[in-house]
Amino acid sequence: AEVEKIRHRIFGASYTMGGQNYNWLFGHLDKDHDGVLDQKEFDSMVRKVLKIPPSEVSNSQLDVLFAVDNFGTVVQC
Repeated sequence: AEVEKIRHRIFGASYTMGGQNYNWLFGHLDKDHDGVLDQKEFDSMVRKVLKIPPSEVSNSQLDVLFAVDNFGTVVQC
């Protein structure tokens, strides 16, 4: 249920004046411009951009949703 909520909000947040644009959304969220969203950037997206509060999806639920490699990069959902 948490994954579907996040996917639905990402879908909505990716719309711009020109239509749906995932590249714009993820480029905007990639604060260090390394081409990937790390865990901190992802958590920021969930809380600030998608506006999903911890009462809907807890921090521990976010951690469980993702496998993280040794560099802290989200590698799977």
